[in-house]
Amino acid sequence: MRPVPIQLPLTAVGRMADGAEAGDRGCRVTGTLLDARGNRLAEAQAEMAFLSPKRLPMIPAQYRGEMERLFEEIEKLLDSSQG
Repeated sequence: MRPVPIQLPLTAVGRMADGAEAGDRGCRVTGTLLDARGNRLAEAQAEMAFLSPKRLPMIPAQYRGEMERLFEEIEKLLDSSQG
């Protein structure tokens, strides 16, 4: 949508679709990248599949580690925003 500056603070906002668009196997997600003034720089949407714990071993180990680190960072952000 607009050029994305480097080395400047940006905000990434992600949302999972409401219950009407989420299903048992997955959901639709959207993401928006904002500059410091709140201007939309980029947007994206995707269809995501839910991954059950029993299927996690199907993911190659290097990607599982990356996923686990990402989830840990998300949990830290959520904890800091709530307390």
